[in-house]
Amino acid sequence: MTISTAGLIPGIERLGNDKLQVGLAISLHAPDNKQRDKLVPINKKYPLGELIPACREYFARTGRRVSFEYALFNGVNDSIVQAQSLADLIQGMNCHVNLISANRTTNQKMQPSPRNTVLAFQQELKTAVSTVHCD
Repeated sequence: MTISTAGLIPGIERLGNDKLQVGLAISLHAPDNKQRDKLVPINKKYPLGELIPACREYFARTGRRVSFEYALFNGVNDSIVQAQSLADLIQGMNCHVNLISANRTTNQKMQPSPRNTVLAFQQELKTAVSTVHCD
């Protein structure tokens, strides 16, 4: 079983303290606060500077690898620079990154990344971070 959250730090801390045998998945979707504030509004309350240390502490307490969910939107959060920023953010962390090509929507600004862009993002992330498992 996996518990998924947008990044509610008190819940992550509680989960780490309860020693339950469950996984933790974080809906990340951006490697910086400016972009993440737009995509995941709870980031304004629990920014990356607090969220990532909470994830590291979760792993330290439980020994369970954190999964980061990252939906890729064409021209929004799928650049090579953003892949490098994501790599910097999770450097040294025993984690899994689940890259997701977003679903098509009626919002023309939020369309899925093309396959070649997803693959380039994935390759950059794998190259930059040796400890991450990336699908």
